[in-house]
Amino acid sequence: MKSDLELRLRLGAVVVIYISCLVYAYVAYLSPFIGDIYFPEFDAAKSSTALSIAVASVMVFASVLPPRITSYSDFVIWFLFFYLFSPVVLYVPLQGLEPDGGTSLVLYLVVSFAAIAAIPTLVDANQRRGFWTRPAALTMVASMRLPIRHQLHMPLLIIYVVCVTALLVTYGDMMKLTSFYEVYDQRALASEIGGNRNIIAYVGEWLPRLIAPFMLAVGLMYKKKLYIVLALLAFLICYTTFATKYIPALVVLMVLLHYFVLNTGDVLAERIGIIAAGGIVLPLIIVTIYGFEFDDTLDILVSQTLERVYGNPGAQIGKYSQFFSINPLTYYSHVGMFSWFLDYPYGDQSLGQVMGFFIAGTTDLNANAGFWASDGIAALYHPGIIVISVLLGAVIAVFNNFVPPTMLHLACLSSIASIWILVDGSLFGVMFGGGWPLHIVLVNLFYNRPERDRAGNMISLPKI
Repeated sequence: MKSDLELRLRLGAVVVIYISCLVYAYVAYLSPFIGDIYFPEFDAAKSSTALSIAVASVMVFASVLPPRITSYSDFVIWFLFFYLFSPVVLYVPLQGLEPDGGTSLVLYLVVSFAAIAAIPTLVDANQRRGFWTRPAALTMVASMRLPIRHQLHMPLLIIYVVCVTALLVTYGDMMKLTSFYEVYDQRALASEIGGNRNIIAYVGEWLPRLIAPFMLAVGLMYKKKLYIVLALLAFLICYTTFATKYIPALVVLMVLLHYFVLNTGDVLAERIGIIAAGGIVLPLIIVTIYGFEFDDTLDILVSQTLERVYGNPGAQIGKYSQFFSINPLTYYSHVGMFSWFLDYPYGDQSLGQVMGFFIAGTTDLNANAGFWASDGIAALYHPGIIVISVLLGAVIAVFNNFVPPTMLHLACLSSIASIWILVDGSLFGVMFGGGWPLHIVLVNLFYNRPERDRAGNMISLPKI
């Protein structure tokens, strides 16, 4: 087993490469090719202080966070470190936000990520020291194991068949393999056909975010070919119906996480970093070789990766900061359960439509953003980033109680669909519409204690 020092040095090297790629992507592609609306030219005179703080903070977190992933919260924190915190905290100063080049927003982001990372650790430490005792209800639920778990396969398959059948009956005539240039037309058609059928809407969300990812995770981890085939079929049906662009990337990410990160014995944060860095290096190589002159397929690969995956989180938080510095805050009235007793200041337009009109002058653009922007800045401006980060830290601290080490692989792999939504969506949406807690429930329901030898060593995977 490698020493912590060696792991930290290797992780530091990965992070340095990743920072360099993110900055190069902004300067060489996003700013000149996408333009000033999202990615204005970097002004060193105005934003050099903010950028220095951002780079230093990324390196500090990389050096103090545990290089080995031993808990569910470790996995969530490292994933958010590479796919949310690093791009956002670097791109805010590169945008040069007024009035201080992004310095104040960068500091809020640093404090907020520190809160996310610290809360699960503090809760775990206090539990071990006896300062805080887990409520009896949590202890009882976390320790429950159903006596005959293999019988739960049939209910899951029944739910799967019902969901797939509902989509086929409702949308069967319009399903097609949509190109990336036709996705919005396909979504509009699906919305028109689905109308106000709330149940069908939930099926369309939970099948690709909950049921299919869980089945694919079970299939990959336990080599169940039927589950893999059914999961891929569900993803295909959802893509041909709703033109959900993240589905191909989600499948690739789950396969990479399984074989390269989680199924390696020693689960290392550096491997998540290698996946993140690899995802940005490939399109950057294409840009370096071909410039901006490449065919449609390469154009889609480059733009969707550099702009959507890495650029969008930072770009949107900058725009949200600009808009809500001069417009009414929502005070969480944009969240469904709070809208019952709070007045939403923007009428019938969703938060994404409000921002779309601010950015592009049309409500046809739904400018969704990650939870720091939508649940933080929109609600309480910059202090809201800290508030929602504390809430997220508490959520993953609770989830830790339900994911012991023997369940870590399945829990992380299954719920990555929900965790990834945090990069581009609301925490409340992930919790209530994206099914994040249900992933943890499913993992617990389908989990069997591993067989052990007389010395207590695990000799087989948990049986499912």
